[in-house]
Amino acid sequence: MIGIVAALANTAQERGNEMKLSTKLRIWLGAFIIIPMVLFMISVIALLTIRVSTMSTRYNATGTTYEAIFNPLDMMNRIVSSVYEKIDTLSESTPDTLTKSETLNEINELLSHRYAFLMVELDGKLIYTGEPGRENIFESLSKISYDGDTNVSLVIDDVTGKLLAERVGFVTDNGETGNAYIIMEISEYIPQIKKSLINIVIMLIIILIITSTLIIAWIYKDTVNPINKLQLATHNIMEGNLDFEMETKGSAEIAALCEDFDAMRAKLKENAERQLEDDKENRELISNISHDLKTPITTIKGYAEGLLDGVADTDEKREKYIKTIYNKACDMQQLVEELTFYSRLDNDRMPYNYVPVDIKEYFDEYADGLEDELDGDAIHLEYNNAFDYNTYIAIDTEKFKRVIENVVSNSRKYMQKDDNKIIGISIERGEAGGNAAEAAGNAGSVLIKIYDNGVGFADKDLSHVFDRLYRGDASRNTSMGGSGIGLSIVKKVVTEHGGKVSAGNRPEGGACITIELGIYNNASEVTKDE
Repeated sequence: MIGIVAALANTAQERGNEMKLSTKLRIWLGAFIIIPMVLFMISVIALLTIRVSTMSTRYNATGTTYEAIFNPLDMMNRIVSSVYEKIDTLSESTPDTLTKSETLNEINELLSHRYAFLMVELDGKLIYTGEPGRENIFESLSKISYDGDTNVSLVIDDVTGKLLAERVGFVTDNGETGNAYIIMEISEYIPQIKKSLINIVIMLIIILIITSTLIIAWIYKDTVNPINKLQLATHNIMEGNLDFEMETKGSAEIAALCEDFDAMRAKLKENAERQLEDDKENRELISNISHDLKTPITTIKGYAEGLLDGVADTDEKREKYIKTIYNKACDMQQLVEELTFYSRLDNDRMPYNYVPVDIKEYFDEYADGLEDELDGDAIHLEYNNAFDYNTYIAIDTEKFKRVIENVVSNSRKYMQKDDNKIIGISIERGEAGGNAAEAAGNAGSVLIKIYDNGVGFADKDLSHVFDRLYRGDASRNTSMGGSGIGLSIVKKVVTEHGGKVSAGNRPEGGACITIELGIYNNASEVTKDE
C-alpha cells in the first residue's frame, strides 16, 4: 500500500504541469482517508488471523473463527470443547469413572493447559477439585437450579473475578446424581483480547503516522518546495541577482506561476541590461557632445579674444573673425537641436503627423532648394525622379525632411575631396510585395537613394552605421566628426514610417543610403490613423 502512495506521487510528478492543484488536493484527501483505512483493515485481518491460528494451535480449539477473539465465552468454550466432549461421553457410557480419582486427575491435567480446572460433586457433596483452595466456588454452583438440563454453561462470580463453568450431569450405576464442572478463568483469557486490541490501536497509529508522513512529504515536494524556490528567487531579485532560471515543476497553477515569474525575471534582466547599455551610451553621448562643443567654443573664444585684443586690426580681419564666430555658433546650435530632437524621438515623446504627399512634387521641391545650398560648397547635385504626379506616400513632412537632411549632411561632412564633389538623390520605384509595400496596401514601394562620391563606409562600419553614437573611422579622423546620432535618427524615423533603411557603398566609389517606403495610388487611400 505504501507502494501505491509512491506510485501516486510518481504519477503526479510525471504529469507535472498537467495536473491542477485542486485535483491534487482531492487526491491527497482521498489518499489520506482511503489508504489508512485499507492498510488498517489488512493489518487487522492479518493480526486476527495470526491470533486465531496461534490460539487454535496452542489450545487445540476446534472451529475457531475471528468472532471468537471478541467473544471470550465462545472462545473459551471452543478451547475446552474437546475435554468437554470427553466428559460428556464418559457421563453416558461409564458415569462411574467420573468418580474415580485417576480419571479425574487425567481430565484435570488436560484442562490445566487451557486456563481451566475440574470440579466434581456427587449427591450435593464436593468430591474432587482440580485446584485446591477454590472450594468456595462450589457454594455458588450448588445454589444454581438447572431445571432438568443435563449440560449447562454459566458465568459465576468469584473473589478472583469472573469464572465460566461448563456443567455435565451424570447418574452413577448406583443411582447417585452428580455434576462435573469445567471451571475456566476468564480473567486469564481477557488480557489476551486486550493485548490484541492494543496491538490493533498501535498498528492504526503507526499506519496513520506513515501515511501522513508520506502524504506530507509529497505535498511538501510538490507545493512547498516550489514556493520556497519562488521565495529564494524573490530574494535574489531584491539583491539584484537576475542570473538564474526558475524550474517549472509542480501543479499546473504553481508551474504557471513559476513560468510567469521566470518570464518577469528575464524581462527585468533584459531591461537592466538595456538600462546599462543606455547609461553607457548616454555617457558616451555626453562625452561626444562635450568634445564636439569644445572645438567650436574654443574657436569662438579665440576669435573673440582676437577681436578684444585688437588682433583683427583691419575691417577685413574683423569681418572674417565675426563670420567664423557666427558659423561656429550655428554649428553648436545645430548640434544642440539634433540632440534635442533625438532625445524626444528616443523617449517616444514626439507625435507623428502623417499626411499624403505627392512623391514627385515633394522631392522635386526639396531638390530645388538643396541644389542652391550645395552650390555654395561647390557640390554638384544629381537628381532623378522616376515618378509622375499623383503617386503618394504617407509621411510626417517635417520629420522626413530631417531624415533627408541628416543623410545629405553626412555625405557633405565626409566628402574629403576638393573638387568634383557629387551628392545624388534618386527616386525609384521598388518591387511590390515587400514589407513597406504591404504596410501601404501592396501598391508598391518607393526607393529613395541618397549617394555621394566620397570615401564611403569602411566594411567593418556597414553593420553599425545606424547604431546610436557609432562613429566610424572617417568621423574619428576628421575635425567635423559629429555626434554619432544623425543616422540613428534616420533609422528611428524611417522605422516609425513603416519603412526600411540600409547602407552600402557604390561600385564607382562613395556611400549610398537607401530608404524604402510604401506608396499609395492616390491621396484618398491615406487614412487618418497613418
